[in-house]
Amino acid sequence: MANDALAALKPDVSTSDRKEAPASEAIVIKYLKGEGRDLDMAMKLLEYFRMRIENRREKIMGTV
Repeated sequence: MANDALAALKPDVSTSDRKEAPASEAIVIKYLKGEGRDLDMAMKLLEYFRMRIENRREKIMGTV
């Protein structure tokens, strides 16, 4: 399920999101393709990307 959730986020993940993620860019790309193997890493990336995407949406909507 975590792999599916990360793959669903892929269109909303920016280049800067990938570069600043708490893992190497190669690992991030692998997980965003839905090919992750470590649940702890997947959860860490999910939390990070969801926060970044939500912060960006708030700024775009002018709610911050």
